[in-house]
This record gives sequence, structure tokens and C-alpha cells, in this order.
Amino acid sequence: MAINKVLCFGDSNTWGYSPASRQRMPANSRWPRVMENLLGEPYQIIEAGQPGRTTYPSSSSFGLSSGIDALLQDTQKHQPDCLVLMLGTNDFYPEFQLAVEQISDNLEQMVVELDQHCVNQGITSPKVLLVAPPAIDETGPFGQHFKGSQAKSQLLAGLLAAKAKRLSCAFFDVNSIIKLKQQDGVHLSPEQHKQLAEALAAKLAFIYQ
Repeated sequence: MAINKVLCFGDSNTWGYSPASRQRMPANSRWPRVMENLLGEPYQIIEAGQPGRTTYPSSSSFGLSSGIDALLQDTQKHQPDCLVLMLGTNDFYPEFQLAVEQISDNLEQMVVELDQHCVNQGITSPKVLLVAPPAIDETGPFGQHFKGSQAKSQLLAGLLAAKAKRLSCAFFDVNSIIKLKQQDGVHLSPEQHKQLAEALAAKLAFIYQ
């Protein structure tokens, strides 16, 4: 039986940062692992989340770093059939002063750069499921680090939907099922990880049918 190999690439919301404990959630609570359990065989889910990851910008003062090199390396290493890409939240960090359109362009550029890298390396480009992250809630204790970004972050999903269509990628908007109220303003709760896993499992089943 052929294995459906899926690379889940993102930031702390893919890594599994808990807004309650401020530590990493157990594996069976993180959405990539929950999704793998829901899908069962023949799916192999590869977790590639990293706190502080952005698309391209970096900030040593807040521990933020570009994700493009890791994306190329992880794709070359694992050679997945499908990439689930959920980034963009950390790009709203005020120091970067990025317009939401630029963040959307950055995500598009990551997909384009990845495809070209695969061609150059002689490996098959993965199908891409582009996921719009939850909008920031500035009233949360973590969201306060992103002052001035809440309204901008609410616009990202619409822009990414258009990018996904242009790139012939699958698309999912986390905001269609999840709102970050009553927690830290940036990170998903365990229950929301479960919700996201269920939604993305359905998307992947459709992609692979």
C-alpha cells in the first residue's frame, strides 16, 4: 500500500504551544497527530512546526526567524506528497511593519520558491494545502505583542484564498471554525487543535481521493 506522506509546516500553532501551560502540548493533543489518528493508514504525518517562524523576515529581539530555508530542507528530506502550510501570524509583529498584502505575497513566494527548488533537485513538488491562520486577538496577553495587527490579520484569509486559486493550491481558512477569544490571543487551545485536525483531515481526504 502506498503511503500518503504529508508535511505539516508552520509556527507555534503547528508545534503545539499551549496558551494555558506555555509549554508544548502532548503529541496526542497537537493537530497534526490528531489528524494522523483520524486519517489512519496509509497516511504518514510529519510535524514541522517551530515557534517564532515567519515567512521571510527575522527579528532577534523577539526570537522570530524566516521559515523558507527550513521549508526547502524539510521538503527535500521527507519528499512529501502534500504540504500543509500554515504561516503568517508572526509576520504581523510590529517591528516588521509589513502590510497584509506583503505577508500574502510572501506566502505565495514560498510556494513558488519551493516548486522551483523541487524542479532543481529533481524531486516531485508536493501538492499544497494553504491554510490561513487564526486572526490575532490583541486583547489576549500574547496578542498584545502584536498591537495594531488585529484588523490586518483579519484580512489575510481573503488574500490567501485568492493566492491559492492562482497557485492551484487547496485552501482552508482556520477562521471559518475557530476564534481566538478568551485565551492568549495567538495560540490554539487543545479543543481547537482537535477542531482543526478534523477539518484538515477532511480536506486531505478530498485531496487524495
